Amino acid sequence: MHKLFILLVITVFAFSVADKVTKRVGETVTLHPNGTKESLNNFLWTFGPNAPVEAIAIVTNREVTKVNGTRFGNRLQTTAHNGSITICNLTVGDSGIFYIQILTESGILKRTIYLTVQVYDELKNVVEGGNVTLETPTFKLEKKHRVIWRTGEGIEGKIIVQWINTFYVLNINFGDIVQFNHNGSLTFIRIPREYSGLYNVQILEDNEPHSRKCYNVTVYEPVSLPYFTTNITEIFDIGPSPSDKGCYVACSVKNGPDVNLTWFNGPTMISSVYDSMNVSMNLSLPLKIQPENKENFTCEARNPVTVERKTLSSTMWCPSHQPEGTRTWIWLTAVGVGLGLMILAIINIRRRNFRRAVMVRRENRQESPRNYESTSSMI
Repeated sequence: MHKLFILLVITVFAFSVADKVTKRVGETVTLHPNGTKESLNNFLWTFGPNAPVEAIAIVTNREVTKVNGTRFGNRLQTTAHNGSITICNLTVGDSGIFYIQILTESGILKRTIYLTVQVYDELKNVVEGGNVTLETPTFKLEKKHRVIWRTGEGIEGKIIVQWINTFYVLNINFGDIVQFNHNGSLTFIRIPREYSGLYNVQILEDNEPHSRKCYNVTVYEPVSLPYFTTNITEIFDIGPSPSDKGCYVACSVKNGPDVNLTWFNGPTMISSVYDSMNVSMNLSLPLKIQPENKENFTCEARNPVTVERKTLSSTMWCPSHQPEGTRTWIWLTAVGVGLGLMILAIINIRRRNFRRAVMVRRENRQESPRNYESTSSMI
């Protein structure tokens, strides 16, 4: 048994190609090791939500050693001869990574299994303010059927609508947002984000359970348009010439649930970022543009229901990428415009001074006869 614990410490993070298993709450799962013709005498199963660091099943010389204090308790059974484990009455918390290490004469066999335990049968993603329809498992309803839509995953949820003998009764609290259809399906109209959650439908036939289905509805706000920022201090040199200068341009977007931000060069993805832990902070993804690269790039912001893209021209955002002739032409144009404005200003000033001089002369001429008349009257 001590050898197995040493084996765990050394190899637990050296994962092989992983398999994925999906189950629903309340079901039973059996996890098997990879097929081997050798007898299984010694093996170790470990588990963890993010990394398999907790021992849950130990077999030494075909004898099962019970591991106390695990989350599975008596729900877990170990089969010594084939190395499998069975877990019954699954819960959402049983989701995680299972890892088996088998000590054989030819070496160590390993397998990684990702188990997902979900409480719903189907996922529905919808944009805020959009419509989404939840279907029933039965295509044609008859009078012998009874349809009950509820919130949550089971019969303890709040009843939204009941259909009995071709008539239905709708919960008044859902009257403005829910529409019950003739085939038993339920449509949310202009759904707001607060209606994200689990919904289930139960169909009875002659008052006996007939079928059931559970939905996980997630309402997303539309992803915002990404924007670009750069800084002159972020220009980098790879040579002595001005044409050897590259730059960094950052693409940013308002973060939110399941928002991804990605840089593309044509159809090729360059880099991507996703942060579900800090949805209140903007996502930002820098792009390093080499001086010889004068192509266009695309920044894409996406969530499961909407996508926004913005195109970046490296010659527009990185001045060092402009051809030498283009930079000279821009410089000469700027100088010419500046000189033209200075000349216009000088002309306007000279015109104003000339007009003032003319007005002063006119006023002097008008005052001269008055002075003459005053002198004559005194004589």
